[in-house]
Amino acid sequence: MELSPILNFARWPSRYCLQTATWGMADVSGTSMEFVTQIIKYFGISLKYGNQYIYQSMPRMLSLWLDCSTGLSEIEARERQKIKGIQNLRTNLAKYSNTRSSETRYISSFGSTLAPYQLFTAFPQLISRICHGNPDVFQQLKEIIARLYVQFPQQAMWMMMAVSKSSYQTRVQRCREIFATAKNFSQIALPLQSVMNVTLPNTQGPHPDHNAFPANPVYIQGLEDTIEILPSLQKPKKITFNGSDGRLYVMMCKPKTVIPLNEECGIIEWVNNTHGLRNILMKLYRERGPVMTGMQLKNIAPPLEASIDEKLRIYKEKLLPRHPSVFKEWFLRTYNARLSYARTLAVMSMVGYILGLGDRHGENILFDSTCGDCVHVDFNCLFNKGETFEWPERGPLGYEGIFRRACEVTLRVMRTQMDPLMSILKPFVYDPLVEWSKPVKGQRKPETGDSSKAQKSNTTETGEINNEKAMTHVQNIEDRLKGILKSKGSRPRSVPLSIEGHVNYLIQAHG
Repeated sequence: MELSPILNFARWPSRYCLQTATWGMADVSGTSMEFVTQIIKYFGISLKYGNQYIYQSMPRMLSLWLDCSTGLSEIEARERQKIKGIQNLRTNLAKYSNTRSSETRYISSFGSTLAPYQLFTAFPQLISRICHGNPDVFQQLKEIIARLYVQFPQQAMWMMMAVSKSSYQTRVQRCREIFATAKNFSQIALPLQSVMNVTLPNTQGPHPDHNAFPANPVYIQGLEDTIEILPSLQKPKKITFNGSDGRLYVMMCKPKTVIPLNEECGIIEWVNNTHGLRNILMKLYRERGPVMTGMQLKNIAPPLEASIDEKLRIYKEKLLPRHPSVFKEWFLRTYNARLSYARTLAVMSMVGYILGLGDRHGENILFDSTCGDCVHVDFNCLFNKGETFEWPERGPLGYEGIFRRACEVTLRVMRTQMDPLMSILKPFVYDPLVEWSKPVKGQRKPETGDSSKAQKSNTTETGEINNEKAMTHVQNIEDRLKGILKSKGSRPRSVPLSIEGHVNYLIQAHG
């Protein structure tokens, strides 16, 4: 059977369903609900024939099932208050229940027939919805997660760590129920990138026996006694693990990183052969003479409310003479890798713009000493959160030549692959670990017992996240991918820009 017609039958109508903010705004007739059920069905069927579109089909299929189930529950609650006739109420509730049951039966079928590695590609999405309010939906969700936890215990354990230590008791309890289904294992693998990422088959077909994690895991044997505390604001800890292969593995422990340990902190694999931009520049400046101390910089910094002209004067007269352009000297001393540097810088500039990546200070921008690649780390500040800082972040993107061309290529690839990108991003709306706004300065961070009150506006009683601000941020990302520029009032400023026009605007606006 040819794959494309099956996938296309599900793909295009699903855009409308996923873009509808709430089911209360959509047509909930029997025909439309059956239509959604069929979309879920054909997404699942397409996955049986291969993995070419797995990062489009899998997240969409699960999102439709989970979101529509939530929407139907909300409609049922409204119907109970609105409809007076008991017979009409029973008829409508039966209709919604039958729709949910049909969708859940399809998911149940696909949960047992699709290869475990296929479902594991959406594991973060599955565990982010572990507090789904409908009991039948949660039961099916629990069975799928438990199956994957048994199949891939080393990877699933790390991904579920933060959920098991959540501040919401329902989340913790449901996670424990899943842990209870798996066998105990004495050795714990290091969460290295090569061990945590799913490897898909190289050829078409379902490949039910495919080994998704071919790399041999390295198990934790112990920890080195010395822990280095880095000097940046959050004081991250540089720790060293003893691996079962006899090697040492360096990782960094800091708030909200790649492998979360709870809702507050996690660990990330250390990138070898890299040097931070700040360290490179400070070394070059010291060779030229005494450098300005942090106190000196603080004393000459203009007030936040100072005019642009005053800030520019201080920059040109006091800062720039003491901090001339010296980065080029490092390239001349170390290697001739300007092409690699320009291309990787362009890629990260475009990706960072689309995702709203902030906190790009000199210790979060690294350079690979073996090839000149620009390597960004610490992606905690996403979704334009940097614009809410006391000093809003804004930085230059670059200029002409290879940088502009690489920006255009990167943006074209991202726009072409917009569907799978958005399918991956939209589940973030329900992820309890994503911080969508900056806490108000001076506000006490809620303790474990206070968190339900602090997030009452966007969290249900079960702990399921329902954040309107998150939906807005994700929609803004989709608009940027389409080339739509918005004003502060969230209104489009122009028709969608071409790739070349979009890159030119960014370079001119941030040059």
